[in-house]
Amino acid sequence: MIRQRICIGVVENQQRQVLIGKRKQGVHLQGCWEFPGGKVESNESFKMALRRELYEELGIRAYSMSKLIEVQHQYEDRHLHFQIFRVSAFSGQVRPAEAQQLQWVSEDQLALLDFPEANSAMLDALTMPDSYMIADQHVLQDQLFPVVNKQLNNGVSLIQYRAGKENKQSYIANAKQLKDLCEQFEATLICNCDLAWMVDAGADGIHLNSRRLRDVWHQPSQYKQLAFFSASCHNEEEVAMANEIGVRCILIGPVNQTQSHIDCQTIGWSRFSELCFIANSPVYALGGMNLNDRHNARVHGAQGIAAIRAFIN
Repeated sequence: MIRQRICIGVVENQQRQVLIGKRKQGVHLQGCWEFPGGKVESNESFKMALRRELYEELGIRAYSMSKLIEVQHQYEDRHLHFQIFRVSAFSGQVRPAEAQQLQWVSEDQLALLDFPEANSAMLDALTMPDSYMIADQHVLQDQLFPVVNKQLNNGVSLIQYRAGKENKQSYIANAKQLKDLCEQFEATLICNCDLAWMVDAGADGIHLNSRRLRDVWHQPSQYKQLAFFSASCHNEEEVAMANEIGVRCILIGPVNQTQSHIDCQTIGWSRFSELCFIANSPVYALGGMNLNDRHNARVHGAQGIAAIRAFIN
Protein backbone atom coordinates (compact mmCIF):
# COMPACT_ATOMS: atom_id res chain seq x y z
CA MET A 1 0.00 0.00 0.00
CA ILE A 2 1.44 3.37 -1.07
CA ARG A 3 1.21 6.06 1.62
CA GLN A 4 1.64 9.67 0.62
CA ARG A 5 1.62 12.86 2.65
CA ILE A 6 0.49 15.93 0.72
CA CYS A 7 0.64 19.60 1.73
CA ILE A 8 -1.76 22.19 0.30
CA GLY A 9 -1.63 25.98 0.64
CA VAL A 10 -4.57 28.38 0.39
CA VAL A 11 -2.60 31.54 -0.40
CA GLU A 12 -4.39 34.84 0.28
CA ASN A 13 -3.54 38.31 -0.98
CA GLN A 14 -4.36 41.65 0.66
CA GLN A 15 -7.73 41.76 -1.14
CA ARG A 16 -8.71 38.47 0.61
CA GLN A 17 -8.57 36.61 -2.69
CA VAL A 18 -7.09 33.11 -2.90
CA LEU A 19 -4.68 31.77 -5.50
CA ILE A 20 -5.63 28.80 -7.66
CA GLY A 21 -3.98 27.11 -10.62
CA LYS A 22 -5.37 25.07 -13.51
CA ARG A 23 -4.00 21.59 -14.11
CA LYS A 24 -2.29 21.35 -17.50
CA GLN A 25 -3.50 19.25 -20.39
CA GLY A 26 -2.25 15.68 -20.49
CA VAL A 27 -2.09 15.20 -16.72
CA HIS A 28 -4.50 13.50 -14.31
CA LEU A 29 -7.64 15.62 -13.77
CA GLN A 30 -6.56 17.97 -16.55
CA GLY A 31 -8.38 21.28 -16.67
CA CYS A 32 -9.43 21.19 -13.01
CA TRP A 33 -8.53 24.00 -10.68
CA GLU A 34 -6.41 23.30 -7.60
CA PHE A 35 -4.55 24.95 -4.77
CA PRO A 36 -0.73 24.93 -4.82
CA GLY A 37 1.14 22.23 -2.93
CA GLY A 38 2.72 18.85 -3.40
CA LYS A 39 4.17 15.70 -1.85
CA VAL A 40 5.92 15.81 1.53
CA GLU A 41 9.39 14.25 1.55
CA SER A 42 10.32 11.71 4.21
CA ASN A 43 12.54 14.18 6.08
CA GLU A 44 10.00 17.04 6.03
CA SER A 45 7.09 18.21 8.13
CA PHE A 46 3.94 19.35 6.30
CA LYS A 47 4.82 23.00 6.93
CA MET A 48 8.40 22.58 5.74
CA ALA A 49 7.20 20.89 2.57
CA LEU A 50 4.62 23.59 1.86
CA ARG A 51 7.20 26.37 2.23
CA ARG A 52 9.45 24.51 -0.22
CA GLU A 53 6.62 23.83 -2.70
CA LEU A 54 5.41 27.44 -2.68
CA TYR A 55 8.92 28.70 -3.41
CA GLU A 56 9.54 26.12 -6.15
CA GLU A 57 6.09 26.49 -7.79
CA LEU A 58 5.38 30.18 -7.27
CA GLY A 59 8.59 31.92 -6.18
CA ILE A 60 7.13 33.11 -2.87
CA ARG A 61 8.25 32.61 0.72
CA ALA A 62 5.41 31.97 3.17
CA TYR A 63 5.95 33.37 6.66
CA SER A 64 2.46 33.22 8.19
CA MET A 65 0.40 30.07 7.89
CA SER A 66 -2.19 28.26 10.00
CA LYS A 67 -3.67 24.79 9.55
CA LEU A 68 -7.09 24.88 7.94
CA ILE A 69 -8.03 21.19 7.92
CA GLU A 70 -6.47 17.73 7.87
CA VAL A 71 -8.10 14.94 5.85
CA GLN A 72 -7.24 11.42 4.73
CA HIS A 73 -8.41 9.45 1.72
CA GLN A 74 -8.15 5.71 1.28
CA TYR A 75 -7.98 4.43 -2.30
CA GLU A 76 -7.54 0.86 -3.52
CA ASP A 77 -3.78 1.18 -3.94
CA ARG A 78 -2.84 4.19 -1.80
CA HIS A 79 -3.53 6.15 1.35
CA LEU A 80 -3.35 9.93 1.04
CA HIS A 81 -2.88 12.17 4.08
CA PHE A 82 -3.51 15.87 3.42
CA GLN A 83 -2.76 18.89 5.58
CA ILE A 84 -4.16 22.15 4.25
CA PHE A 85 -2.88 25.52 5.46
CA ARG A 86 -4.15 29.06 5.07
CA VAL A 87 -1.19 31.24 3.99
CA SER A 88 -2.01 34.80 5.02
CA ALA A 89 1.38 36.47 4.52
CA PHE A 90 4.21 35.90 2.06
CA SER A 91 7.05 37.72 0.36
CA GLY A 92 7.95 37.81 -3.32
CA GLN A 93 5.95 38.10 -6.52
CA VAL A 94 3.78 35.17 -7.58
CA ARG A 95 5.07 33.62 -10.80
CA PRO A 96 4.09 30.30 -12.42
CA ALA A 97 7.34 28.33 -12.40
CA GLU A 98 5.70 25.45 -14.28
CA ALA A 99 3.82 27.64 -16.77
CA GLN A 100 0.42 26.71 -15.38
CA GLN A 101 -2.48 29.16 -15.52
CA LEU A 102 -2.90 31.04 -12.23
CA GLN A 103 -5.80 33.15 -11.04
CA TRP A 104 -6.79 35.14 -7.94
CA VAL A 105 -10.44 34.58 -7.01
CA SER A 106 -12.75 35.44 -4.14
CA GLU A 107 -13.91 32.66 -1.83
CA ASP A 108 -17.44 33.08 -3.21
CA GLN A 109 -16.20 32.25 -6.72
CA LEU A 110 -14.66 28.93 -5.67
CA ALA A 111 -18.03 27.13 -5.66
CA LEU A 112 -18.48 28.00 -9.35
CA LEU A 113 -15.20 26.40 -10.47
CA ASP A 114 -14.31 22.79 -11.26
CA PHE A 115 -12.14 21.29 -8.49
CA PRO A 116 -11.22 17.62 -7.95
CA GLU A 117 -13.65 15.79 -5.67
CA ALA A 118 -10.92 15.34 -3.06
CA ASN A 119 -10.86 19.14 -2.62
CA SER A 120 -14.46 19.37 -1.39
CA ALA A 121 -13.54 19.20 2.30
CA MET A 122 -10.93 21.93 2.02
CA LEU A 123 -13.37 24.15 0.11
CA ASP A 124 -15.91 23.67 2.89
CA ALA A 125 -13.29 24.41 5.53
CA LEU A 126 -12.37 27.59 3.70
CA THR A 127 -15.93 28.89 3.43
CA MET A 128 -17.76 27.53 6.49
CA PRO A 129 -18.10 29.74 9.60
CA ASP A 130 -16.50 29.04 12.98
CA SER A 131 -19.89 28.99 14.75
CA TYR A 132 -22.77 26.54 14.27
CA MET A 133 -25.92 27.64 16.12
CA ILE A 134 -28.37 24.97 17.30
CA ALA A 135 -31.79 26.57 17.70
CA ASP A 136 -33.47 24.16 20.10
CA GLN A 137 -37.24 24.57 20.38
CA HIS A 138 -37.35 23.00 23.85
CA VAL A 139 -34.78 25.47 25.21
CA LEU A 140 -35.91 28.60 23.35
CA GLN A 141 -39.68 27.94 23.39
CA ASP A 142 -41.52 31.17 22.44
CA GLN A 143 -38.18 32.99 22.03
CA LEU A 144 -37.18 30.86 19.03
CA PHE A 145 -37.72 33.46 16.33
CA PRO A 146 -36.51 36.53 18.30
CA VAL A 147 -33.28 34.77 19.29
CA VAL A 148 -32.61 33.46 15.78
CA ASN A 149 -33.30 36.89 14.32
CA LYS A 150 -30.90 38.50 16.82
CA GLN A 151 -28.12 36.04 16.00
CA LEU A 152 -28.62 36.47 12.27
CA ASN A 153 -28.17 40.20 12.80
CA ASN A 154 -25.03 39.40 14.79
CA GLY A 155 -23.58 37.59 11.78
CA VAL A 156 -24.41 33.94 12.52
CA SER A 157 -24.73 32.18 9.16
CA LEU A 158 -25.23 28.48 10.00
CA ILE A 159 -28.27 27.41 12.04
CA GLN A 160 -29.74 24.02 12.89
CA TYR A 161 -33.40 23.80 13.92
CA ARG A 162 -33.97 21.09 16.53
CA ALA A 163 -37.37 20.29 18.07
CA GLY A 164 -37.52 16.74 19.33
CA LYS A 165 -41.09 16.86 20.69
CA GLU A 166 -42.75 18.85 17.91
CA ASN A 167 -45.23 17.12 15.60
CA LYS A 168 -44.73 17.19 11.86
CA GLN A 169 -47.13 20.04 11.12
CA SER A 170 -45.69 22.31 13.80
CA TYR A 171 -42.07 21.47 12.96
CA ILE A 172 -42.48 22.12 9.23
CA ALA A 173 -44.35 25.39 9.83
CA ASN A 174 -41.55 26.65 12.07
CA ALA A 175 -38.84 25.40 9.70
CA LYS A 176 -40.38 27.27 6.77
CA GLN A 177 -40.57 30.47 8.81
CA LEU A 178 -36.93 30.05 9.89
CA LYS A 179 -35.90 29.37 6.28
CA ASP A 180 -37.55 32.63 5.14
CA LEU A 181 -35.72 34.45 7.93
CA CYS A 182 -32.36 32.88 7.05
CA GLU A 183 -32.75 33.75 3.38
CA GLN A 184 -32.93 37.43 4.28
CA PHE A 185 -29.39 37.12 5.68
CA GLU A 186 -28.06 34.58 3.15
CA ALA A 187 -27.68 32.11 6.02
CA THR A 188 -27.93 28.32 5.90
CA LEU A 189 -30.74 26.46 7.70
CA ILE A 190 -30.27 22.80 8.62
CA CYS A 191 -33.12 20.62 9.85
CA ASN A 192 -32.72 18.07 12.63
CA CYS A 193 -35.91 16.11 12.06
CA ASP A 194 -37.47 12.92 10.79
CA LEU A 195 -35.94 12.17 7.39
CA ALA A 196 -39.41 11.93 5.82
CA TRP A 197 -40.10 15.57 6.76
CA MET A 198 -37.09 17.02 5.00
CA VAL A 199 -38.59 17.84 1.60
CA ASP A 200 -41.60 19.59 3.13
CA ALA A 201 -39.39 21.55 5.55
CA GLY A 202 -37.56 23.16 2.63
CA ALA A 203 -34.25 23.58 4.49
CA ASP A 204 -30.76 23.59 2.97
CA GLY A 205 -29.85 20.20 4.41
CA ILE A 206 -30.34 17.60 7.12
CA HIS A 207 -28.52 17.01 10.37
CA LEU A 208 -28.21 13.35 11.33
CA ASN A 209 -28.24 12.38 14.98
CA SER A 210 -26.58 9.07 15.86
CA ARG A 211 -29.71 7.00 15.20
CA ARG A 212 -30.44 8.57 11.83
CA LEU A 213 -26.77 8.34 10.89
CA ARG A 214 -26.92 4.56 11.31
CA ASP A 215 -30.22 4.34 9.42
CA VAL A 216 -28.79 6.17 6.43
CA TRP A 217 -25.52 4.21 6.54
CA HIS A 218 -27.40 0.89 6.50
CA GLN A 219 -29.80 1.95 3.70
CA PRO A 220 -28.04 4.67 1.67
CA SER A 221 -30.08 4.11 -1.50
CA GLN A 222 -33.31 4.84 0.34
CA TYR A 223 -32.17 8.35 1.26
CA LYS A 224 -29.90 9.29 -1.65
CA GLN A 225 -32.16 12.18 -2.71
CA LEU A 226 -31.57 14.02 0.60
CA ALA A 227 -28.83 16.56 1.28
CA PHE A 228 -26.86 15.39 4.32
CA PHE A 229 -25.16 18.43 5.78
CA SER A 230 -23.95 17.36 9.22
CA ALA A 231 -23.91 14.45 11.66
CA SER A 232 -23.37 14.04 15.40
CA CYS A 233 -20.59 11.57 16.23
CA HIS A 234 -19.24 10.24 19.53
CA ASN A 235 -16.75 7.54 18.50
CA GLU A 236 -14.62 6.19 15.65
CA GLU A 237 -17.39 4.03 14.22
CA GLU A 238 -19.77 6.96 13.84
CA VAL A 239 -17.08 9.21 12.36
CA ALA A 240 -16.32 6.47 9.80
CA MET A 241 -20.03 6.29 8.90
CA ALA A 242 -20.21 10.06 8.45
CA ASN A 243 -17.09 9.94 6.27
CA GLU A 244 -18.61 7.23 4.08
CA ILE A 245 -21.96 9.02 3.69
CA GLY A 246 -20.14 12.22 2.79
CA VAL A 247 -21.65 14.78 5.15
CA ARG A 248 -20.44 18.37 4.78
CA CYS A 249 -19.38 18.64 8.43
CA ILE A 250 -19.32 16.61 11.66
CA LEU A 251 -20.28 17.58 15.21
CA ILE A 252 -18.16 15.69 17.76
CA GLY A 253 -18.88 15.61 21.47
CA PRO A 254 -19.87 16.11 24.15
CA VAL A 255 -16.51 17.72 24.89
CA ASN A 256 -17.71 19.26 28.17
CA GLN A 257 -20.75 18.72 30.33
CA THR A 258 -23.96 20.32 29.10
CA GLN A 259 -27.14 21.49 30.83
CA SER A 260 -29.31 19.48 28.46
CA HIS A 261 -27.40 16.17 28.96
CA ILE A 262 -25.99 16.52 32.45
CA ASP A 263 -25.55 12.73 32.95
CA CYS A 264 -23.86 12.14 29.59
CA GLN A 265 -20.19 11.09 29.72
CA THR A 266 -17.90 13.76 28.26
CA ILE A 267 -14.94 13.02 25.99
CA GLY A 268 -12.66 16.00 26.73
CA TRP A 269 -10.39 17.85 24.33
CA SER A 270 -7.77 15.10 23.97
CA ARG A 271 -10.30 12.51 22.83
CA PHE A 272 -12.02 15.13 20.68
CA SER A 273 -8.74 15.78 18.89
CA GLU A 274 -8.28 12.04 18.20
CA LEU A 275 -11.73 11.80 16.58
CA CYS A 276 -11.22 15.06 14.71
CA PHE A 277 -8.05 13.62 13.13
CA ILE A 278 -9.96 10.80 11.38
CA ALA A 279 -12.82 13.03 10.15
CA ASN A 280 -12.74 13.85 6.45
CA SER A 281 -14.80 17.03 6.69
CA PRO A 282 -14.81 20.15 8.87
CA VAL A 283 -15.56 19.41 12.53
CA TYR A 284 -17.41 21.43 15.15
CA ALA A 285 -16.83 20.84 18.86
CA LEU A 286 -20.12 20.14 20.63
CA GLY A 287 -21.06 20.07 24.31
CA GLY A 288 -20.76 22.86 26.85
CA MET A 289 -19.24 25.25 24.31
CA ASN A 290 -19.22 29.04 24.47
CA LEU A 291 -18.01 31.53 21.90
CA ASN A 292 -14.65 31.88 23.66
CA ASP A 293 -13.98 28.19 22.93
CA ARG A 294 -13.63 28.78 19.19
CA HIS A 295 -9.86 29.31 19.36
CA ASN A 296 -9.33 26.25 21.57
CA ALA A 297 -11.45 24.19 19.19
CA ARG A 298 -9.29 25.21 16.24
CA VAL A 299 -6.12 24.36 18.20
CA HIS A 300 -7.53 20.83 18.57
CA GLY A 301 -8.26 20.50 14.85
CA ALA A 302 -11.83 21.82 14.58
CA GLN A 303 -13.51 24.31 12.29
CA GLY A 304 -15.16 25.89 15.33
CA ILE A 305 -17.89 25.24 17.89
CA ALA A 306 -21.54 24.16 17.83
CA ALA A 307 -23.79 25.22 20.68
CA ILE A 308 -27.28 26.05 21.93
CA ARG A 309 -26.99 28.30 24.97
CA ALA A 310 -23.89 30.16 23.76
CA PHE A 311 -26.19 31.96 21.33
CA ILE A 312 -29.01 32.81 23.71
CA ASN A 313 -27.53 35.78 25.62
